[in-house]
Amino acid sequence: MTARTTRATRTTRAELEAELARYLTIAGHRFATGGESPQMFSGLIDRVWHEKMQDPVAYAEFCSAHAGEPVAHHPAGGTGPVNWIPDYERHFGTLPDLWFMGADGVVDEPLRREYHRTGAVTRAEWICAPRPARVVGLGDDGVAA
Repeated sequence: MTARTTRATRTTRAELEAELARYLTIAGHRFATGGESPQMFSGLIDRVWHEKMQDPVAYAEFCSAHAGEPVAHHPAGGTGPVNWIPDYERHFGTLPDLWFMGADGVVDEPLRREYHRTGAVTRAEWICAPRPARVVGLGDDGVAA
């Protein structure tokens, strides 16, 4: 391992799905209030999101339960500050370390340390974000068309 990354502790599927649910709850609130879509900066939670979309019926139910409406997985790359952390903390408390894991389960230590030191994430990278399905439309695979 390099100084940049460490292997994460074991994370359960239930913990990952709970974080995806919290993320979609924030997304749904932002959709309803005209706020900016929250960036998905965790490769691990994004992987769970993709897996969840493999069952369109269960995914639609999951979205309705947490976001209040169907949610499209929309390609939206970028870098910079993560805009939704204050919303998360207001409703759910401190972001757990699994938000700083890549799809391989390796923690981005500098990003995690920045958050724990400052309460913000200013240098994240993301490749997607949620969008209301009513705005972008969903393909057969649950991904934005």
